[in-house]
Amino acid sequence: MTDLLDTPIPPFAMAPREDRLREVRQGLSMAATERSVAIGVSLVVGVGILYLATWAAIFLTDSWLLKAVLGYVNGVVIGMLFLIGHDACHQSLTPVGWLNRLLGRIAFLPALHPYSAWELSHNGLHHSFTNLKGRDPGYAPFSKEEFDRLPTWRRGLERLYRTWVGLALFYLVENWLKLEMLPKPGHRARMRGDRLYAIDRACVLIFAATVITASAWIGAMIRPEEQSAWLAGAGHVALAWLLPFLIWNGFISFITFQQHTHPQVRWFDNEDEWSFYETQVRGTVHIEFPGWLRLLLHNINEHTAHHINPRVPLYELKQAQDEVRRILEDDVIVLMWTPSMTRDTLRRCKLYDYRNHQWLDFAGRPTGTSMRIAEN
Repeated sequence: MTDLLDTPIPPFAMAPREDRLREVRQGLSMAATERSVAIGVSLVVGVGILYLATWAAIFLTDSWLLKAVLGYVNGVVIGMLFLIGHDACHQSLTPVGWLNRLLGRIAFLPALHPYSAWELSHNGLHHSFTNLKGRDPGYAPFSKEEFDRLPTWRRGLERLYRTWVGLALFYLVENWLKLEMLPKPGHRARMRGDRLYAIDRACVLIFAATVITASAWIGAMIRPEEQSAWLAGAGHVALAWLLPFLIWNGFISFITFQQHTHPQVRWFDNEDEWSFYETQVRGTVHIEFPGWLRLLLHNINEHTAHHINPRVPLYELKQAQDEVRRILEDDVIVLMWTPSMTRDTLRRCKLYDYRNHQWLDFAGRPTGTSMRIAEN
């Protein structure tokens, strides 16, 4: 599998920024050496306990409204745990390879993601071919010509995908279902081993079955006498498993969309135009959140530094991103997040003109200026 750190940077992509980018990568290589077993294990254990506590709390209250709130919180915690597993899968959580693989698999269980499938789709494809249509499994936009050739139902689905709710549906169908749980044979063949993937997926399915069964059984056991066991069991499955899973799905879909989709970000359908600098630096959005939310998200939106060197651990990313911004300030897209920012991105980033590098609406009308002329 291609390791981004071992991928040579094409000379045309670096000049005349070669010296500055080299300085950044040297600094990030130093930051990557700060990986800690104690911190990595503590993060997985601490957030893992929080996951179990918020799940168990759903059964300790009689209020269905409070159960729903706790289910929502549990979904957010699943996202927090997954982001730690994301670091482990990059081998950046701790300096010990086998420990990273173990911690990553544990952290991915509540999100129902087989470790080996994510290792390919995220590390091998997204990071190696960021914003390259047909290689990056992210939210690659259709061209107007491609969109017009789609059947009516698929055009409608694409319109839905480019909405607040549709973002989560896109991730659920196009990423989780098609790449993680039911990958095509060709995709599975590129993993580290079909047997290993089968084991990873079996662990995920066993975990899901355990949570569903436990939720139904406990829910039926604690129900009021006048309530049917079936209704109580089904209600608790909905609030202790389904709701958290859907909330987590919305959590990751928002993050992955916003990090690489913006009116100032280019996408490519021609690998000859695509370059490391253009996509990992200019095409990776750094979104600023309030400090408390940044910590909740484990610094995942200090994203430029992460793409330049995925081996930098999450607990060093803030300092690493500050260094990237200091040296490459002209080319790092920095945005203060607001709901209106995401709304504007969804409104303007529907289709893409790959020749003029310009975002379009579904009618093919430009929604921003052409980015065709790039400075190199």
